[in-house]
Amino acid sequence: MRVIELLNKIAKNKKLPKIIKWRSYYFMLNEDTDYVYKNKDNIYMYEIMNMKNLNDEVEIIEEDKKIEKIKMQGFSLFDVADKVNEIIDYINKGE
Repeated sequence: MRVIELLNKIAKNKKLPKIIKWRSYYFMLNEDTDYVYKNKDNIYMYEIMNMKNLNDEVEIIEEDKKIEKIKMQGFSLFDVADKVNEIIDYINKGE
């Protein structure tokens, strides 16, 4: 996605990616629909970019996906699969 396309999505109140990468900067979407570079000063995306950057590519960073549980197929695997599924539940909850 290009920067201009991202700005169009912001202007049209469309669904926005929560984390993007432009060059070496990672920006996170805040509650005000602004992208903020997470460093000690919380710099906004528009403070770094200018009109020359509108055709630059922006990488959308995937959000964490949930791990799927194991489907139990063999009787001898039930105990192992149960334990693995407990671990998967723990990881998916983010604890």
